[in-house]
Amino acid sequence: MAGLMKSGAVHVRPHDFIDVRLEAWYPQYLSSICDAINSAATKKKFVKAIADKNGGLRVFGVEGDIVFGVRTKYEWIALQEDCEAAFKMGRLKYRPTFVRVKFEDLVDDLEWLDKSGKVRYGVMASCPSQIGDDVRIMDKVRDICAEYDNISVNFSSGDNVVNGLFQVAHGGGGAAEEPAPAARVSPVVSPAVEAIALEHSAPLKVTLAGREGLQEGLMGPYELSAEPAHGYPRYSKRAAGGKTHWLYRSSGTGKWVATDDEGRIAFNAGGIRSARAAALPTEAGLAWTYHDGKALHDDPKMTCTEG
Repeated sequence: MAGLMKSGAVHVRPHDFIDVRLEAWYPQYLSSICDAINSAATKKKFVKAIADKNGGLRVFGVEGDIVFGVRTKYEWIALQEDCEAAFKMGRLKYRPTFVRVKFEDLVDDLEWLDKSGKVRYGVMASCPSQIGDDVRIMDKVRDICAEYDNISVNFSSGDNVVNGLFQVAHGGGGAAEEPAPAARVSPVVSPAVEAIALEHSAPLKVTLAGREGLQEGLMGPYELSAEPAHGYPRYSKRAAGGKTHWLYRSSGTGKWVATDDEGRIAFNAGGIRSARAAALPTEAGLAWTYHDGKALHDDPKMTCTEG
C-alpha cells in the first residue's frame, strides 16, 4: 500500500483521487444542482422568508462506503467548490448549506424541512449507487424524499433521462444520437456489476486488440468485474489454462493497466498500459503501450473498444 503523503499539516492519500470535473457527466450534473437551487431561491415566499430571517435552503448528500463511495466523495467536494464559485460570480442566487449524512440518519435529518413556521427547501444532490450489498440505495433515497414537497432529487444516476436517450461521448464533450450502452445494463449481470456499470457509466465488456508479439496474450475481451480496483471499474478475462487476466486503472497515474497477475494490481504493475490517464479504457483517442521487461514502448495498433 502506498504511504501517506504529507502536504503542509494535512495528510492525504493521493492514489484514490478522482477529478470528476474531467468526466463528461459532471457539467450537466452541476447545472442541474444549480438550477434546482436557483429555482427554490427565487420563489417569492422564500425571498421574503430570507429577508425575515425565517428561511433556509440545504443541499443534502448521502455518504458512501469505502468501496462504492469514492466517486461520490469527490463529486461532493467538487460540487461544494463549484457552487461557492458560482455564488461569488452571481450565477447562484443563494448560498446554501451543504449537509452530508449517513443513509441511516437521512429520515431524521430531513425533518429539518418540516419545521413549523419556516420556509425551507432542500436539494438531494449526491448519493452512491450502492452501500455494502445494498444496490437499491438510490431508490430508497428517492422514496424518502418523496414524502416532502419542498425537496428536489437531482443526484447523478445511470438511469436518468439523458443516459436513456443519448450516449455521452467520453472525452468528446458531446452526445451522440444513439442509446447509451452503459444505460442498457443486461438483466443477467449481478447487482454488484450493475451498480458499478451505472456508477461509472462503464461498459460491461471491453476488448483489447492490436498487439502482436510481446504481451500479445493480454489481448482479448474483458468483462466488468463485481470488485472494483482503486475506486474504479476492473475488468477480467479467462485465459488459456484457466488463468485470469486483469484490466484496471492505476491508482498512481490514472492510466489503464493489463496484467496476468492479480497481485500486481496493488503495485500498479502490468505488461500493457494506456499512454495517458483516462476515466475509462475505451476513451476516444486513447493510445497504448507495452512493456518489454525493461521499458515501455508505443504501439499505435493497440486499441480498447467497447464490446
